[in-house]
Amino acid sequence: MKYVYCLYLSLLFFSPLKAQISFATTGTPYTQNFNGLPTTSDGGTITWSDNTSLTGFYVLPNAMLYEASYTTMSNTGKPYIYKNGSDMSIGSRASGSSPNNNIYIGARFKNNTGSTIQSLEVGYYGEQWTIAENGTNVNNLQFHYQKSASAISSLNSGSWTAVSALNFQQIWTSSQSSAKGGTACTGTSNQCLALDGNNAANRVFRYAVFNVTLNPGEEIMLRWYDADNSSNDHHLQIDDLEVTPWDVPANVVLPVNLAFFNGHCEGRDKVFSWSTYSERDNNFFTVETTEDGIVFENAGTIKGAGNSDQVLDYELKINQVKGTYFRLKQTDYSGKSLYSELIHVNCEAENTVQLYPNPNNGSFYVKNVLEGHPVRIFNELGQMIVTLATDGQVENLAKGLYFVEIAGQSVQKIVVN
Repeated sequence: MKYVYCLYLSLLFFSPLKAQISFATTGTPYTQNFNGLPTTSDGGTITWSDNTSLTGFYVLPNAMLYEASYTTMSNTGKPYIYKNGSDMSIGSRASGSSPNNNIYIGARFKNNTGSTIQSLEVGYYGEQWTIAENGTNVNNLQFHYQKSASAISSLNSGSWTAVSALNFQQIWTSSQSSAKGGTACTGTSNQCLALDGNNAANRVFRYAVFNVTLNPGEEIMLRWYDADNSSNDHHLQIDDLEVTPWDVPANVVLPVNLAFFNGHCEGRDKVFSWSTYSERDNNFFTVETTEDGIVFENAGTIKGAGNSDQVLDYELKINQVKGTYFRLKQTDYSGKSLYSELIHVNCEAENTVQLYPNPNNGSFYVKNVLEGHPVRIFNELGQMIVTLATDGQVENLAKGLYFVEIAGQSVQKIVVN
């Protein structure tokens, strides 16, 4: 028996070309951790050179402030490079008069795959590095894109399309400064609290897959736009960017490609096993149980691989868990979850049936089959190869892993060496 949900994923390959980042292969991600950004003395100014300071990246205005110690909390409106240890990020604090009241950061890509790109998968971490006296105003980095058949080098001209799911909005508000250990943030003129943007509490993963038609040779610019809000603005940064081009629409691009999800019994304990062909930003798996198909409870959790393009096997043994219906829940770093179909695992019914020997060399016996409770045997592809209505012997099986479904409910594994 094979239970499959298709959550499709890939990992990404990148090759740089002059003037833009090259999409060389669909389904392969471009990744950027920004740790190669230019540096200077703490508090100093860096003059950004488009597509040179970091290949494919553009900043407007180009005078950036460099912070090697986030505790300094500069109140100057500028684009910013933050460095904390070996980790770096790029972002902004829009404030004051032109040009620093409207700040843009962009990444320029070209379709060199030879095929039409139909969607883009974009993920990044938004980080908040200060809490400012901004009253009730909401600060955010707005995400847009622009595509063109010719070169794109301007961040503030032409027509732009918004993707609101990729906006990064402040995590903490002015009113929360004192509760987090900073000064009371009740005015509108200062930065009140320095934050470590690498701390999990101060960063959030933004993720979306959106449809966009990009023909061979065409370009697309992704940008983050920071507008000056009234009062003071927080320092907002972006980090750990991943962009994946796909030759399929957005509705078929999902984070995990699951091969199967099965359960079997060891005594009264339930053992769940599953395999993934690939994983993308996969945080963890949860086995959930239900009796009515409406209310689900957590029966056990296991860590995911994050990102992988290899077949990975998982197994989770749960002691004396109640319930006979189960599903697998997969949760990615953004908090988004997807689910398998329900399977039925009843260890009480299974206890009456015996399978031996296991492992074996292609032949094994099935004993204590109850009338009206047939035993069905499936290969790893989910193809049923044998059905037994009574006790009997199964012979001539090829080497591999098989799944024995008992009474249409529980599942055991049998290994042929």
